Amino acid sequence: MNARQRRILAYAHQHGLTFTNQAYQKANGVDRDLAYREIQELIRLNTVARPAERYGRTYVVVERAAASSLPADLASILDILSAQGYVTNADLRKAWGMSRSTVWRQVTELVGRGFLYRKGTKRGVRYYPTARLQGILSEM
Repeated sequence: MNARQRRILAYAHQHGLTFTNQAYQKANGVDRDLAYREIQELIRLNTVARPAERYGRTYVVVERAAASSLPADLASILDILSAQGYVTNADLRKAWGMSRSTVWRQVTELVGRGFLYRKGTKRGVRYYPTARLQGILSEM
């Protein structure tokens, strides 16, 4: 990891663990192509991930965390995620014992925190683990 990559990680820690290609260019005084190549290297090192749900090029720093730092509601559905590879609202209602609207609020928070991403619409919505969550699970 070079000095420019360490600089953008420090920048990201000050800005909610996210950054863009443009922020990388501005912080390091490099062109778009070099910024892209160096960000791709960070992705290969599993230091940074690009959430599949987001539009544009927003990158998220992958936190190295233990399973104990996972939210309790997320820890309770890890078995379902590992078995199916995804969870549905019905799976979450059954696992958490909550109403549909409460489950929707909880899972929307997990999506916002970068643990899950949403794919599909209406009744076909499924929630998949992000690279960040997969990284945490692989360390367990």
